Amino acid sequence: MAFDYLCFFANEANHQADIGIGRFGVNPFRNDDFKVDVWTQIGWDKDIAQSYVDTLAQMEQSKNRVFPLRVPGTFEFNAALATAAAKALAGQLSPQAALDEAAKQWEDILNRVGKDNVRKAYAVGVAMEDNKQ
Repeated sequence: MAFDYLCFFANEANHQADIGIGRFGVNPFRNDDFKVDVWTQIGWDKDIAQSYVDTLAQMEQSKNRVFPLRVPGTFEFNAALATAAAKALAGQLSPQAALDEAAKQWEDILNRVGKDNVRKAYAVGVAMEDNKQ
């Protein structure tokens, strides 16, 4: 079922529809996504589409890019932080207590997935950001 799900969202027709409506958080990644006509076909003004694809192309070569965190446990780290922030904002915990709770959860995640695994994966991401991979 998971494979069928991924195939559905990865196929070209669905991908183009998804980037056009933006409901699914699909970012441009196919080679065709960097062509103006893909964007004008879904209703974008040609000048805006050209500016967008030029910006995407320049981002690929930028020395100042930062990728989303790509390490084992990423979603768990994010969830722990989001939950702690929500508790602080709702007044359920003080800001410090919320941060302490998130830090404890992060430590548990690190111990489970392995600090060395996280370091290695982080180093790969940094190398990609620096255009070294």
